[in-house]
Amino acid sequence: MIRTFHKPHLVFLLCFWLSTLGWSQQTETRAEAADLVSLIGIAESRFEVKFSYADRDLSDITVRWDQAGSLSGFIQAIQEQTALYVEKLSDRYYTLSIPATLDICG
Repeated sequence: MIRTFHKPHLVFLLCFWLSTLGWSQQTETRAEAADLVSLIGIAESRFEVKFSYADRDLSDITVRWDQAGSLSGFIQAIQEQTALYVEKLSDRYYTLSIPATLDICG
């Protein structure tokens, strides 16, 4: 008589292992490069703040920012990706400007 082995627990473990493969992948951020002036408008309405800036300072500047992110994340993105200086005047008001001097590290 031929004896067959049924190992349902191995099938279950295999299915479980295969299902976890999708969980180990990193999630993509929704950060896309966009015009800074339009992102400022989005941030102003979303966080109820105001940014003061000269139009000529921000022309043709793009920034990558996840629009589902925070205000501090937005300000950090501006500081890391541009040469702009961000100054907090109060809880609701910020200024963006080009620094008068250039910092050179080295």
